[in-house]
Parts: sequence; C-alpha cells; structure tokens
Amino acid sequence: MFAALPATSALAEDDFPSVGAATNSDIGLGAVGTPGKAVTVWVDAHNAVKPRFEIDQTGLAGVATFAVPDGNDQCKATGKKIVCDLPQADFTSVPVVLVLHPDKGAAVGDKGTFTLDTMADNAPDLPASVHKVTIADGADLVVTAPVYVSPIPEVKPGDVLFTKAAFVNAGNRAAADATMTMMFDPGIAPFKYEGCTYTETEYPLIVECPVDGTIEPGAGREFVTIDENGKETPGMGAVVAPDALGWKGVDFLALADSVVEDLPPEVLAKAKTKTTKATTGKKFKIRQQEPIVKSLKAQPEIDKNDNYAGIAYGVLNSHDLATIGATASGGVGSVVTVNIGVKNTGVSMLDAYRTGGEPAARFNFVVPDGTEVVGVGEGCVARWKEDDGSIGWDPVPGKRFYDCGIDSSLFKPGESYTTAFKLKITQVIAHATGTVSFTNPFRDPAEPPADANPGNDVAEVVINPNPGGSGGGLPLTGAQTGLVASVGAALLAGGVVLFLAARRRRVVLVVPQDGSAE
Repeated sequence: MFAALPATSALAEDDFPSVGAATNSDIGLGAVGTPGKAVTVWVDAHNAVKPRFEIDQTGLAGVATFAVPDGNDQCKATGKKIVCDLPQADFTSVPVVLVLHPDKGAAVGDKGTFTLDTMADNAPDLPASVHKVTIADGADLVVTAPVYVSPIPEVKPGDVLFTKAAFVNAGNRAAADATMTMMFDPGIAPFKYEGCTYTETEYPLIVECPVDGTIEPGAGREFVTIDENGKETPGMGAVVAPDALGWKGVDFLALADSVVEDLPPEVLAKAKTKTTKATTGKKFKIRQQEPIVKSLKAQPEIDKNDNYAGIAYGVLNSHDLATIGATASGGVGSVVTVNIGVKNTGVSMLDAYRTGGEPAARFNFVVPDGTEVVGVGEGCVARWKEDDGSIGWDPVPGKRFYDCGIDSSLFKPGESYTTAFKLKITQVIAHATGTVSFTNPFRDPAEPPADANPGNDVAEVVINPNPGGSGGGLPLTGAQTGLVASVGAALLAGGVVLFLAARRRRVVLVVPQDGSAE
C-alpha cells in the first residue's frame, strides 16, 4: 500500500506536520503452541519529515516477542525494539503488519506490555502509548479476508460481487462450531445460500453461515460459493441493486459459538425486523486448511479484537432530487401553513449512514417577503449572521433562511418528504414568492452533491398568488436572489470558515492472508 502513495510536496508554512500510530490496547495471545498472531499498526502522517514509529518490547520479556514478517520492508528488529520507517507522504490509516509470538517459557496468565511511539524530524514528540499482552489458553479466530483496499473498487448496478471471507485459528486450542457472519449495507443484495440464516435490521442485512466441526490451531476456513454447474468461486456472492449509490460496505465477523448478540454494538442498535433460514438457494462449502498443530480439546475465543474485517465498494449511479413548493392565501395577521420538502425522483437510494451523520437529503427555505415564520418545520434550523460576524444556527422563528433535513435514514426512489412551516402574513403582497432549493450560502454548495438535473432543484412558495401565476421550479430571482447573495457575501467578508461533518470511516483489522507467523 505504501508503494502507491504519492510523495509529499514542499511544506507550506501553515501546514502543521504530524505523525501517529495506533493498535489494539489489549491483545490476547495463545500460549505455546500458537502459530503466532498478526498485529496491525495503523499509521497516519501529514507533512512529516522522516516519519517513523518504534515498538519497545522490553516489557514483554519472557511473555512474547514481535517479529517482522516477510514482505514488510518498512520495519527492522533492533534489540528490544522494532523500528519502522514510513514514507514521506500524506496518508491516513495505512496498515503495517507485525507478528507476535509467545515466548517459550510463557505460561497462561502471564502479562506484559509494549510501548508504541511515533516521531518525525519536524513534528513535536507525543507521549508513547502503552499496550498490554496477556497469554491465554484457547482458540483465537483471526479474520484474514476481506482486506480493505484503497481506493475502493468502483462498481455499478447489476454487477455481481464475490466478497472473500476467511479466517485462521491463531490460538493454541481448537475452536468449535464457528459461524461466518457477513453484514451487507442496503444496495448490496447477497445471494440466498441454503442453510444460512438471514436477519433484516434497520440498516444491514446479516447473513450467518455455520462452520461445522473443530478448527485446529493454525488451520483456516474460507467461504466458497458453488454455482448450479458445480463451479466453485471463493467468497460470498451479492448483486449491486438498481438503486445503490455511493459508499457501500460489506463486513465479515468470525466467532466460535457465535450468535447475533456477538455482533458489534452499532449493529445491535438496529432493531431486528425479520429472521429466516434459507432452505433453498445456492450451495456453499467451507474450504479447510490442514492444521499445523494437533489439539483435541475445544476452547472459547480468547481475543475478539481481531475477529472482524470489512471492505467497501463505490457504486457509480445517478440520482435526482426535486424540491416541493407550496401556495397559500390570506390577509394581514392571518397564519397560513405551507408544506415544503423534497422528492427522490431518481433511480438511486440516498443513505444517511454514509454521510457522517448528515441527513440523507437536505433542502433550504427562503421565506417570502411580507411573511414571518411563527412555526418552524420539523427537522429545520434557521441560519443567520450576527452583528459580530458569527453564524446563528437554531430552530427559532422569525428568520429569513432555514436549513432542513429529512428524518428518514434511507431515502428511496419515489419517496417524498415534507415539513410544515407556519407563516404569519404581515403585509399583503401579490404573488409574494419564497423558494425551496438546494442553494445554501451557509454551507459548502457541494453538500449535498448536485444532481444531474438542475431543472427541478428550485420550487416556489407563493403567498397570495396572482390568478394564472407561474408554478414551481423557476430559478431564484428578485428579492430572494438578493437575500442569498448578500448572506454569501457577508460570509466571505467576515472570513467565516465552515467545516462539514467528516465522513464516517470504518476501522478494520488487516492481517496477512495466511494469518500465520511465517
């Protein structure tokens, strides 16, 4: 992965250099008899000169020892230290894999520590992190596939994907009755496999397939699809759905004696809606590898920190959102209700889970002249510029500009969302016009992404319309243009910098393909 990184350009004076590394704080390691365990260190660097990290394993004496596996050209073992030189480039969450072995005299229950320290010639020294290693007696399933890759593979609706799923028992005892669990984001539809259980939740579809028998130390298992003609393809098959769009994840979990309750907390938080066991569908088999150490007694899992991995696909597809306007009439002092919103008129489903907490779709409301907001629509906040240049943001009435988000996590094709604003008419103006649009001077205009059909991106909110007056979908004009333009200019003049919420990024554990110590 390092080989593909671009070189860092010359440092700018205002670019703060940094380097960091992280790994699991507590590591369970099988006793003597384990084949060794891959430990992944995730590293980041920005404008750092000679970035590097060191592992000081003095505190592991008599307990365990790190080794540098074949293929790791960045790290060297020097005495009690492992020193890893990183490329001088900008990168985030790049894995460096080392292997941990129990020492010959280590006994079950022994504990030790190692320190992880990062540094660069031009970055300040940060405190080293301390990590604990405990020698345990039992099985230790370590996921070896899928392996997260960057950039993520691009796919399109209708594509058939086979996501590899494999693990190795890195413990010193056999594992019994394991389960291979795959979790598919909406938009990635897995095949039906005879004998597997399918659980629908609010977000992922969970597929659990049994692994019969015991898995000896050093032995691995791999999921293999068997088609109607008997052809075998490694991995679990799935089809990219017609309405899929953007970042879609597929995750894999391997546990001995596992049940759905062993899944990550973020999955457990999603209510189950339906669980079924497939009695028909494609065939599969769990391909075995020969054990390197013989053990007859099955033991429970000793370290669940490395039973998980994931991969992502980027689905290329189009999408189209249309704004929904409204009309109302009344005299001075009357309060009218306008229902405004957005409709998904495209072919793709928008997904709030992949927007860093942002709603699946957003829209904006510029209030018509001669009216005052006395009731704010659900999911909407006013935005305005204070006299001191700061930006106000609160669901309060009486403002001119409102930023709204839908309350649905998945916004599917054909669905609509509206919210109700109550407007008090303060002055009767014939055909007083406000707008519903995706234009927001308080945010980066690229959020949400502009769609390919701008013709339905603006709708009118008209109070006391003229007979035969024009309908929605017209461009921003007149006083409303002045409002948006003046707010935008004020933001620039005040030097206001707005930061958008960062995309949610998964942390995945990456280990060598064979998961062993070689």
